[in-house]
Amino acid sequence: FPSHDIAVTKEDRLTFYRTTIEPLIEDEPIADIIRAVLMDDSCGFWTAPAAKKMHQNWIGGLSEHVFRILLLYKGLLDSHHPTITKARKSLVIAGIILHDFAKAFEYRETTKGSFDNARFGLLMGHLAGGPIILQKIMSASNIKMSEELWLHFNHVLLAHHGQVDWGSPIPVATIEALIVHTLDNLDGKLSMMEEMKDMGFQRGVGYIVHYKED
Repeated sequence: FPSHDIAVTKEDRLTFYRTTIEPLIEDEPIADIIRAVLMDDSCGFWTAPAAKKMHQNWIGGLSEHVFRILLLYKGLLDSHHPTITKARKSLVIAGIILHDFAKAFEYRETTKGSFDNARFGLLMGHLAGGPIILQKIMSASNIKMSEELWLHFNHVLLAHHGQVDWGSPIPVATIEALIVHTLDNLDGKLSMMEEMKDMGFQRGVGYIVHYKED
């Protein structure tokens, strides 16, 4: 999907999810928890920013970030790379869509277009707090997973920052978690560079140089 200055509606993204992504999900409980988050506006998925400052830090930035990652993942699947193909699609898709969804509770808009930590962000944060909120949603919706699926589902969420010194409570230990972490990191950095291009430099990276013909 294009960047936030080109209109892409919630309906566009839901159509893409329902027609292209949801049919790939092998585990019905995963489809149920994703559906619960996407269809319940009180979860805040469609209005949350993806970050306070670093990338996609605007209302609706989280959904843009998520659907850009879904496009990356679909491209990898279409490549028929054997390791990507072997990974359990349910876990990757759940990780992509739900890894940051608790940012809807982590941040609050202080002034128009500016965000800071809400009480949930100060006391818990999205990495630790996301799985807890999801467990509450599962209980309220009577969604049940096998213990094995539940363990792997939560690992993908908890490990999506990749390593402990990047904020993850636990480092990546599965192929599915590695895919989610890598694509999350890639889109975040691509988005940062896109957002900074008119200023000529990128935080911590250096000057942006565009290819052009001689």
